[in-house]
Amino acid sequence: MDLIHKTLKTAANYFENFFIQENVKSFLVHVDPRIKLPTIASLIIAVTLSTDLRQLFVLMAGFLLIYLLSGVSLRLYLKKVYLLTLFSLLIVLPHAFLSSVYYVVAFALKVYISLSLLILFSLTTSLRDLLSTLKFYRVPDTIISTIALTCIQLFTLFKELSRMLLARESRRIPGKRDKSCREVWKKGSFEILGPFFLRVYERSEMISLAMISRGFSGKFVPMRVVSRRLNTGLFLVSALCIMILWILAGSSFLLKI
Repeated sequence: MDLIHKTLKTAANYFENFFIQENVKSFLVHVDPRIKLPTIASLIIAVTLSTDLRQLFVLMAGFLLIYLLSGVSLRLYLKKVYLLTLFSLLIVLPHAFLSSVYYVVAFALKVYISLSLLILFSLTTSLRDLLSTLKFYRVPDTIISTIALTCIQLFTLFKELSRMLLARESRRIPGKRDKSCREVWKKGSFEILGPFFLRVYERSEMISLAMISRGFSGKFVPMRVVSRRLNTGLFLVSALCIMILWILAGSSFLLKI
């Protein structure tokens, strides 16, 4: 099995699992998504605006606190976060020799914390609750439909890629030389790309027809959001404490300057 085939297979499996909504029993599942969405977004904005490592360490500690409260499985969390974090670290690693190690550490922490918060949100919030929350904040129906269809189509894309690579691998005869993915792409052949895009197109058509047959008219109807006040209150208080500590860490850094 050549390197390109292995890379495509790993990426397809990773992103297929990334878009799967797991059935997680967590503290955050019962937090009101109308509070959870702007709170997580505020924490990610705080990560982006952080200019000092102390601020990033405060946000890192805050994320660990939220993660411990969430009760999400460590194996499930690491399965979704490891690849993109390593990829971003490899991209920025040359800066350690060109500029400074400080930039590399700060960039890696920003990517890791932001990605972790997004993954924690996606694990504990269903697509239905996300769309209902966007509807509550009066986001235009066009944007809501685009987000929903994008999530569905991305999952379909990587699912079909994973199936095609598995089918190609299972049809190989041991001991017989077969064309590698590199040879197929180098010769400009459509042995992979042609059937792949046709299968994705056909699968998307089937999904679209199934949605229409079930009454979909181009607009998503918001569903009733089920939450618990205690969980929502505890999550909100924790996030506010994290933001206050983040502001204090930033102000002490500015005073020293």
